[in-house]
Amino acid sequence: MPISRIRHFSVRQRMAFLAAYFAAVIGILLALLLYEHASYLEDHQMSMGMTESEIQLLNLRRDEKDFIARLKPEYLQKFEARSEALSNKIDQWFSVLERAGFHSQKMPMLQQAMLTYRVNFLEYVEYRRQLGIYKNEGLSDELNRLSIRMISDLAEDKRNFKTGLVRLQSLHQLFLFDPQDDLLHEFERLATEMQPGLPASHQQMFREYRDHFQNVVRISSLMGYSENEGTHYLLRKAAHEMEQDFQALSVLVSDFTAFRYVQRVTIILCCSALLILLSAMVLRRIAHSISFPLRQLKADVELLRQGRRDLIFEFESDEIGKVFASLREFQNDLAQLDEMQEKDRAHQQVLMQEKKKLEDALEALKEAQSQLVQSEKLASLGSLVAGVAHEINTPLGIALTMGTTFSDHLRDFFRQMQAGQLRRTYVEEFQRDSEEGLQVMQTALHRAAHLIQSFKQVAVDQASEERRLFNLQQTVQGILQTLHHMTKRRAIDIQVLIPETIFLDSYPGPFGQVISNLVNNTLLHAFTEEQTGSITISAIQEEQRVLLSFSDNGAGIPAKNLSRIFEPFFTTKLGQGGSGLGLNIVYNIVTGILGGEITVDSEPGEGACFHLILPVTVPEKEKTHE
Repeated sequence: MPISRIRHFSVRQRMAFLAAYFAAVIGILLALLLYEHASYLEDHQMSMGMTESEIQLLNLRRDEKDFIARLKPEYLQKFEARSEALSNKIDQWFSVLERAGFHSQKMPMLQQAMLTYRVNFLEYVEYRRQLGIYKNEGLSDELNRLSIRMISDLAEDKRNFKTGLVRLQSLHQLFLFDPQDDLLHEFERLATEMQPGLPASHQQMFREYRDHFQNVVRISSLMGYSENEGTHYLLRKAAHEMEQDFQALSVLVSDFTAFRYVQRVTIILCCSALLILLSAMVLRRIAHSISFPLRQLKADVELLRQGRRDLIFEFESDEIGKVFASLREFQNDLAQLDEMQEKDRAHQQVLMQEKKKLEDALEALKEAQSQLVQSEKLASLGSLVAGVAHEINTPLGIALTMGTTFSDHLRDFFRQMQAGQLRRTYVEEFQRDSEEGLQVMQTALHRAAHLIQSFKQVAVDQASEERRLFNLQQTVQGILQTLHHMTKRRAIDIQVLIPETIFLDSYPGPFGQVISNLVNNTLLHAFTEEQTGSITISAIQEEQRVLLSFSDNGAGIPAKNLSRIFEPFFTTKLGQGGSGLGLNIVYNIVTGILGGEITVDSEPGEGACFHLILPVTVPEKEKTHE
């Protein structure tokens, strides 16, 4: 008998050393991870501070431009609030930068530029306030008030002076809107010409008027006639310097962040390389020291796998020895297992025979279910044929009756004509009766032709699964037309609320089967024979899908049955016209052939609503190969 011998070998100390080593490695990796995380958070805070400050700066410039362009108080309030927010954000950003070890002369320069920009803007606002930013204040309002008062106080015989004052009023308003030297010179020339001829009562007001205008000129010159001079120029210059300082500081911060990232990556890579090299050396040493007994163990296991059950193990009482002791017990267990497997094979043969019988029974059950579903479809088509035949019988009977009557009148007409007994009154009566009869017969035949055409399309669709583009409203109305014989003797009103613009590239036959089954289900379960009610079929299109609702105000569905109504052979009208396959067929068609979804909502006594979600273009069917 083969004997497996091993040397005394203990791995406890080596395993303890290996555990300590890996604990140290994990500690170092965690330290590197925490270092990377902390550095990443600092970099992220610096980047976010820079981004948020830049956004605040852009918004501040936008508020400045909005105020200059529109001169509304809300824009001034927004500028002041935004300026304070930007200052706080810059302070927070600088605090983050200093904690990260970043220092630059651009930081105080940016703060100084922001202060200069804000002072220049407030100086510009003060000048605009003196001129009059809002209604009823400032020099502009005072000028308008004085000019209107002088014009209204002049007598009617002073029309020339009124015209001059109106001209002066126009000039000072134009100057306030767009300060130009030409307007100033024209105002002074005209005012100098008019002042001597004004009445004494207007001299004082006119001097005040000119003094106010001179103040306007002075303030406008301080503000600057154009964007390249005055306070406006200083404001734009301060804004430009502030943006330049911010951009320069942003570049420095970005470079600093990139340097920190490269530094972190270098440290992590170096540490990782050292740990990998050290781990490889340690693992190689330990693996070499324990590989021999493991190879011996592998050889013994291979023999056991090949079916040997007569091995004898001799080993020491250490860790590896315990493994070999377990292997000996495992050999005994395998011997017992071999005996059990022999017994199990006999049972397996019996089970395989029973399984074959069950599979045959299941296949037969599936075939029966398929035949039942097909029978349900053919029964629906047969009901359709019977209903349409019943509907066509009425207009064809009317046409036949009118044709027979017309034939009798025509023979009587020919008989009297051959006998020479025709009278004018009889001919006129024959003409009138013939036209009325032909009109009635034509209407009946058109009705029959329309029913035959509707039946032809619906019957072809339901008998096949041909895919085509069809109008949803026309298709639903055609299907309901073929079901008219089922509803015309019952007080059930069917409303179709579907736009004419919805088209589906789908399978009209299976879709018609869905509508027919839903109508049949509603007539059978929702309403009694004498009960009045309504059915509403509505649809809307949302992009590439159509949401179709089929609702009624009938008896509703009990809550305990809602989760089972789509199951095959489930019905509450067994033996009363229900087969249990109608809604199951609906579910399979909607979720299978039509590629959609169907759900139902219902409360007992409040009716039921089926929600169908159908794709505008049904996905292509996967071709199966037997």
